Amino acid sequence: MPFSNYIYEYFDGISSGNITVGKWVRLLYEYIVKGLQEGLFTFNAKKANKAIRFIENFCHHCEGRTDLLKLELWQKAAVSVMFGIVEEDGTRVFREVFIVIGRKNGKTLFASAVIAYMAYLDGEYGAKIYCLAPKLEQANIVYDNFYQMIKKEPELSDLSKKRRSDIYIEESNTAIKPLAFNAKKSDGFNPHLVVNDISTHAPLAGHDMPARPWFTAANISTHAPLAGHDHIPPPSRSKEEISTHAPLA
Repeated sequence: MPFSNYIYEYFDGISSGNITVGKWVRLLYEYIVKGLQEGLFTFNAKKANKAIRFIENFCHHCEGRTDLLKLELWQKAAVSVMFGIVEEDGTRVFREVFIVIGRKNGKTLFASAVIAYMAYLDGEYGAKIYCLAPKLEQANIVYDNFYQMIKKEPELSDLSKKRRSDIYIEESNTAIKPLAFNAKKSDGFNPHLVVNDISTHAPLAGHDMPARPWFTAANISTHAPLAGHDHIPPPSRSKEEISTHAPLA
């Protein structure tokens, strides 16, 4: 049967048993689907599909292959939740995203695609986007992946300039920069997006940094808080958080 959006399609797969997920993923999508059905949330298909189309038409693989990304169903559902569920004034409801993915399953690639959309098509003039990690070397992983991704798409690379410490898009006065987080030096930042790529057992860094929205991608083996363990509380709309996990293969 046809579905009106990827959130419903993904949840149908979970409910039918065709897609295997953890209990918190199931509870999360039960909460979201119920909210959509009861009018607690508003879904803007145009915004959701705009983000999905951009990623699949402009974002390239950059390791081992160079073809365009083809999002899986769980990724389309996650992008739909991030960009398609909005308030009456069009602002996003879920502004903090935490995704746990098994190693070598495209965590950094997906994070880079989200950066690309927020940098080029989200419409924020003067946006500041940070690739955040406890150490600069780790922060550079997503940053470099993003740079390699846009280099493979002329329409994106022509608009950007690689400077010494950042990637700059003059048309929208947007800057993308890697950053080693230090809570003592968090004052003065006004980020449009923060991507926290966790690939070590270091604690989740950066929650003292003023940021909307957050996108945190973690390996499934991470020891960071909120990393898919059974003590995670159910999602709370008031906290503007969403925890989305990839189905385990």
